[in-house]
Order: sequence, then structure tokens, then C-alpha cells
Amino acid sequence: MIINSFLIIIGLIFDVNIFSSFPGSSRFGYSGLFTKSGESVLLYLLLIVYFYAKFLKGKSILPVIYFILIAILSGKKIALLIIPLLFTIHFCLRSKYKVYFSIIGLFIISIIIFFKRAILDFLFNSFPFWEKILIEKGIWAVITSTRNLNLLKTQTFVENNWSFVNYIFGGVDYNNSKIEIDPLDLFMFFGFVGGIFYLLFLTKNFLILENKYLKILIIGFLVLGMLYGAFLFNIILMSIVFLVILNIQSEEEKVKNRVKTES
Repeated sequence: MIINSFLIIIGLIFDVNIFSSFPGSSRFGYSGLFTKSGESVLLYLLLIVYFYAKFLKGKSILPVIYFILIAILSGKKIALLIIPLLFTIHFCLRSKYKVYFSIIGLFIISIIIFFKRAILDFLFNSFPFWEKILIEKGIWAVITSTRNLNLLKTQTFVENNWSFVNYIFGGVDYNNSKIEIDPLDLFMFFGFVGGIFYLLFLTKNFLILENKYLKILIIGFLVLGMLYGAFLFNIILMSIVFLVILNIQSEEEKVKNRVKTES
């Protein structure tokens, strides 16, 4: 991942098409040697979580900042959401000045809402790839990367084909009817019953850290992954997430045992 991050920077500086997230496209983004830019950005977001856990134990914050920049260079909008997540945890929850930072956060949100049109115009002028979709499909198609259109298509499928049993156990041709928003796809694939059991499985096996700030960060990361789509069904990616969580938990146990020994 570290070596690949250097390739992402090289791709940006020299505009190397093979390192682009969208080869042959005018859309901005670089993912190095990853063939799937979606997996790339989620793995780099996971690295941010990992190094932030290290930071809480006294390590440098620089790897966190570095991999935030690398994730943003992927060109995926989901990478931008890691910034407010970390801001909320680090400044609004952990800091002794959290009241002031919370006010600053609310002020920033208000500014973004008030100037949203100007901000969107700036982004569309900077990244003209989205302008065509804006004109043809509308603003929500840009924000959701056309997932809102997938939702409407799937809604029509459900209305025309589902019976009561499908709402309980699901039933859909996932490859042709996926929405690419995991909570909704989870319901479509497993129904209410299967979806609830799947989420209980995640809660039991992924939310195992004792540090409440890291637990919130893991929850935030899982939410970002689910919003991005094709996350819960990606066996390799979910396995890596689980292994990283186990690693962080192991570090927590070492610190706890060290404190007991010293006391």
C-alpha cells in the first residue's frame, strides 16, 4: 500500500494513464496498480483508521495526514468524508476544547449549506467530467454517482416482482439489479431477516475494540464503506478489515497488560 501510494503520486505528477483510477477517461483520480479504484480507496481509508489507532498510542500523526491525501487523490468522493469523521472524533469528542470545535464544525456545515451552489459550480468547473451527468441526470445523480437511478430501477423491480416472502428473505438478481448502497443491497439480497442477522454478525465480530473513540471510528469506516457500495459482499476486503481490527485489538491488550504489570 505504501509503495502503491508512491505510484499514485507519480501518476498525478506525470499524468500516467496506467496509474489512473479511470484510464482513458477525463475524470480525475489515481489508484496506482489497483485495478479496482473502489477497493483502493477503501483500503487507504482503512490505513487511516489503523494509523490513527497508532497515533492514539503515541505515534506520529503524519501517516494519517499522508494517507488522507492519498485517498483523496483516488478521485472517489467517499474519501472526502473521512475528514469530517476524523474531525468529529479527534476535535469534537476527544479534545478538551470540544465545545469550541463543535461550534466551529457547525459553522463550517452552515457555510457549506449556504454556499452549496457556488461550491458545486467550482467543483464542476474543476472536474468537468460531472457536468454532463449534471445536465442529463440531475444533481442527485452526481452526488450519488447515479446510484439514485439504480434505486429507482430496483424499486420498480420490487413493485413488479416481489411477494411477501421476498420482503422477509430477499430475492434479486444482484449482478443486474444492485443499487451499490450496501444497506439497501443487503435488504434486497437477504430480506429483513437475513439483513438483521448479517448486521448482528458484523456487530459481534467487528465492534470488539474497547477504546470508544476507535470503536466510533470503525463504525464510521463501516458506514462509509456501506455507502460506497459493494463492501459487505467483498470477501477479501471484509477479511482485511477484520484482520486490521484484530491487530488493533492485540495492541490494546498489550497496552493493558503493560499498565497492569507497571502498577
